[in-house]
Amino acid sequence: MAAFFFVDVAYRSGPLFNAVSDAHALTALWGILMMSAALMGIIYRVEKRYLLIEPDSLAIILGYCLGLWLLFQ
Repeated sequence: MAAFFFVDVAYRSGPLFNAVSDAHALTALWGILMMSAALMGIIYRVEKRYLLIEPDSLAIILGYCLGLWLLFQ
């Protein structure tokens, strides 16, 4: 976060976060949510599988597809 201060000072067209596109903000938010789902899957190991895939992996795949749909609609 400290790097954003120096970049914001060097950026002369106003505040840096005003220049960020909504698509980039959505991508960052979705990346954080997907990483949280992956970490929960690592911490809480489920023994049950459905069609050779664990529920956390299925949630990540569905989340990825939903994120792509949201981004490109």
